[in-house]
Amino acid sequence: MDDMTHRLVAMLLCCLSWPSLAIQASLGLHTGSSSDIDDGHWQQISASASQRWQHWRLKLSSGWLRRQQDSEATQGLADTWLSAKYWLPAAMAGHRWQFRVRHKFATADENKALGSGGSDDELRIRALRPLGAYWLWYQGGYRWRQSSAVYHMQDGAIWGLGLHKKPYSLMYNGRQASQPGQSMRHQLMLAWQLQRRDHKITPYAQIGNRSTAALGVTLSF
Repeated sequence: MDDMTHRLVAMLLCCLSWPSLAIQASLGLHTGSSSDIDDGHWQQISASASQRWQHWRLKLSSGWLRRQQDSEATQGLADTWLSAKYWLPAAMAGHRWQFRVRHKFATADENKALGSGGSDDELRIRALRPLGAYWLWYQGGYRWRQSSAVYHMQDGAIWGLGLHKKPYSLMYNGRQASQPGQSMRHQLMLAWQLQRRDHKITPYAQIGNRSTAALGVTLSF
């Protein structure tokens, strides 16, 4: 493993040693236009570790990614994300407020089309409010993207809204194009959360423009 991979493994092991850790593992199968860089198909096994402390939650996540473009298939380590969420202690204007920052470590190989090859930074602000028996949320933010020798990326706004009533969630997410000449991306997701003692199983289905579609399941424990 290279130095970056060694550091990420060390960070993950450090997280796993923290007390009262909530570990999340996810499995997913995704089909259609893949993501930011091409129109291939991909499958990913992902894993994450998170730690809660008062109003904060820190999370480290990565995975193993396989992509196929026409008859050519590649696989390897996916990009790695480190994120921090902060909830305001009290409601303001009838809403609960959450601030989220994320940083992407470019651990995926851009020469294999597994990632863009550049690091990203993201800031989001989310507001939640009760709506009868439902919870309504909406958010806005911005992502700063670095380019690489292979892909020319650009910064852009992100936004979304959702409706939740346990155990179901309906979510819409949109963002500006990540590369010049592309159109905005829009995605609609339906998720169903099943509680089983000390773990949760969440199957989901997602569709979007540019012929995108995804199916997956997340196991949280």
